[in-house]
Amino acid sequence: MPAAAREETLEREKMNIKIEKQIVDYKVVQDQPPEQKAQTGQETGREKPAAEVIHMHEKIERPPMLKGYTYKLKTPGSEHAMYVTINDIILNEGTEHQLQRPYEIFINSKNMDHFQWIVALTRIMSAVFRKGGDVTFLVEELRSVFDPRGGYFKKGGRYAPSLVAELGDVIETHLKEIGLLEDRDLDAHQQAQIDDARMKYDSATDDDSDDDFPASASLWVPFLPELAGREHGLQWQTLQHIGGSDMLEIQFEIGGRKLDPCFIGDGIEKVTLLHVARLIREKFSMIRVTDRQDPLKVLIKGEDVEHLHYELDGPQVVLDQVRDKLGNIQRGEIPATI
Repeated sequence: MPAAAREETLEREKMNIKIEKQIVDYKVVQDQPPEQKAQTGQETGREKPAAEVIHMHEKIERPPMLKGYTYKLKTPGSEHAMYVTINDIILNEGTEHQLQRPYEIFINSKNMDHFQWIVALTRIMSAVFRKGGDVTFLVEELRSVFDPRGGYFKKGGRYAPSLVAELGDVIETHLKEIGLLEDRDLDAHQQAQIDDARMKYDSATDDDSDDDFPASASLWVPFLPELAGREHGLQWQTLQHIGGSDMLEIQFEIGGRKLDPCFIGDGIEKVTLLHVARLIREKFSMIRVTDRQDPLKVLIKGEDVEHLHYELDGPQVVLDQVRDKLGNIQRGEIPATI
């Protein structure tokens, strides 16, 4: 058989393919010229697989180390500051798709009055962070919380409707820091108004101290029979560092419940306890504590505000200093010993 006829027979045998399965679909394939086939092959060879972009979701495992920021939150309603720590995770590190997203949040403070809801709130916010998506809505949600007992003015004259709302301000600051939120720039007219108001406020206060209250802040204290022996009649008492200091820590326990005088709804009880705290501070003002020592702790207890006594606690060296300067007064009635 000639060679040409043999090749033709082989080609026919290749084309005769037995189909053993059921035909479910078909399409017509057109032959491409050799030049186009070569060009297509070259383009296919140059293609690279697309880089996998990782987005935030709850299945991402926590790395051993996270980058974090800690913000100090000091309110006039508490003698202890709160420290808000937000840790971020880096996604797609080293690529053009690198992202920094919040992963978890913690709040620490010596003040244990808000411990339960702080733990609950931080766990919920951490879960929202790890869920991914748009987390900026947390700022407005927290800012919309108002304290029924009233808010307070922060240093600089800005009003905070509640502690939770101020926590929203902290989260907004952090989201701006990592680029999730953008600063809303003011126009020239708005900025001029703010600068003018700031100048008027600074000139009116003109106070360089670190006190959270302006020099003109005062508390009206009416005549209280149980505090007789001190000042009498209607008077104005300046409210400065009532809660305590680095050398003295004052706590109240009335009727078996721990109270913060700044958050008491009853006005008489509030001014009574604040005035008692002021008298206690004056009594123990000569006690000195080093940086390495715990402060002198004064627990003011009673069934009600009319029957109070105090108990002292703290390092033995501090209690010895109290005994040397003031005598053996580790426990005393109020106001009999003041």
